[in-house]
Amino acid sequence: MPIKVQRIPFDHLPPPPNRVEYGLNAPYNLYLNTLMEEVKEGWIAYQDDDDYYCKSDVFEKIVSKIKDNDNLILWNHHAPKKIVPAKENFGKLPVNCDIAGNAFMFHSKHKELAIWEPYRKGNWRVCCKLYKKLKPIWINELFCKTQIPIAGYGQRKDLPTISTPKVIPKTPKVIPPKVIPKTPKVIPLKSHLKNKFYPITKPIIMKTKPITLQTKSQIINHLITKFQFENYLEIGCAANRNFTAIRVKNKVGVDPVSGGTHRMYANEFFLKNTIIFDLIFIDGLHHKEQVLADIKNSLHCLNPKGMILIHDMLPTSELMQKVPRETKNWTGDGWKAFVEFRNVYKQFTCVIDTDFGLGFIRPNKEGQILKPKVLLKDLTWDNFTQNKEKWLGIISVENFINNL
Repeated sequence: MPIKVQRIPFDHLPPPPNRVEYGLNAPYNLYLNTLMEEVKEGWIAYQDDDDYYCKSDVFEKIVSKIKDNDNLILWNHHAPKKIVPAKENFGKLPVNCDIAGNAFMFHSKHKELAIWEPYRKGNWRVCCKLYKKLKPIWINELFCKTQIPIAGYGQRKDLPTISTPKVIPKTPKVIPPKVIPKTPKVIPLKSHLKNKFYPITKPIIMKTKPITLQTKSQIINHLITKFQFENYLEIGCAANRNFTAIRVKNKVGVDPVSGGTHRMYANEFFLKNTIIFDLIFIDGLHHKEQVLADIKNSLHCLNPKGMILIHDMLPTSELMQKVPRETKNWTGDGWKAFVEFRNVYKQFTCVIDTDFGLGFIRPNKEGQILKPKVLLKDLTWDNFTQNKEKWLGIISVENFINNL
């Protein structure tokens, strides 16, 4: 459905920073920023008005490839006289002049990475920013084409000649100040263009089924319900924000300062405990040594079919995982303990990519030991950012739930 936008003043735009990366001025790119503001939740793709989707099941195929909201989906486009990207560039970081603006799609949560500038080659620059930050998935299929073998078919001056052979004399273009331009109506195409998808003048919004399990509390409650667990243990309760949200028959909370049911340290609790638990959630002291101790102690009082969850496995910055703590939002270096555990133990393990990372251990299901083993000296922040998917076995919430 078309929307009304205020006219963007194009006068006195600064010249491009350099011609190689920016080409000439393209002020109409700025309207894409205005249109994206209308997208509150969903997936965004762009379509030029001189191009069309050349298959009827394009979006069914695209949606089938989405794994989570951090994916960037890319595909092929038939530009005049060539396919982009070229074979040698397919599956790689987009190359200048070899990527189409209507050949990628991303989730609206990443709109801040897709800010358009008033210069040409904007599709390449926007796609590169998304590509570097998100998880790209390439589809080796041709989904879009230019309507005829020349570009510029969708320019406003072309529209009157599509439906009538009359020659309309050119008149000086006068744009009154503060006039809201109307979105051009779609005019029937010539016979050789029939049965094609008509041009679209705003981002495509793909609304997908919302993921209902996002927080640690929701995932814990889902496991309790699905497997009919009755006995729950939480290490590190703080102000009971998570503990009170858990719906289970019997629950025990351990924290030396506040919350829970037992005012003591985890090590002391495990020495005295005689209860066998079905589900244990570890969110205590976020130091590698203590997290590893909590995991090993939990295994000794866990139901053979039970499960363990460990919070804060995915820090987003080096400062966030630094020990001792120096920042409000802090995960500690517990991720190192999880890597050490995966070095030795063969139980099924993974990290769920939500709520700063939820480590998961299921002793009754066989997994794989890390090969090669990760040496202690290699547990650095730089190595973590490069190898975290392999080291931690990161999976999306959807894949985790579907494979329980």
